[in-house]
Amino acid sequence: MSAPLEAFLRSQQGIPHLLEHSRLISSLQAIFAEIAPPQIAQYARVSNVRGGKVIIVTESGAIANKLRQFSTSLQEAFGKMGENSSGIEFKVQPFYETLSAVPTEEEDDTTRQGSAVASQRLEELHHQLPQDSPLAQAVRRLAKTLQAGNDTEEKLLRS
Repeated sequence: MSAPLEAFLRSQQGIPHLLEHSRLISSLQAIFAEIAPPQIAQYARVSNVRGGKVIIVTESGAIANKLRQFSTSLQEAFGKMGENSSGIEFKVQPFYETLSAVPTEEEDDTTRQGSAVASQRLEELHHQLPQDSPLAQAVRRLAKTLQAGNDTEEKLLRS
């Protein structure tokens, strides 16, 4: 461990300060979870308190905008807890869990099954439409494209 870090952790501002700060953030998160609508709160979290501002991180700009509507209520609730914040800052930062680039095997199977069902339904729709209509031709091309993608994927999986 580096000397400055070790000195900081052993000082009065070290571990006790960090512990107090983490408790504060946990308390603010609990209040946030009570006030914000659950369907929105699941996509945001209290991440820090800095310079008197409570910083809330959201997954998207749309969630941040929606939460701004609750900022007065949040600030009042935080004040009742004893945290006299000068404001609330919303930051957009996609959560790591939502950025999974590689689908799980289960997700892969579900996608494959969904594509096969979609292709089948498009074929059924194609047969219900007048055969010479541009829509019927477009639906048929889309069904063939989906089916070709499924067939190629199946061949790759078998090899």
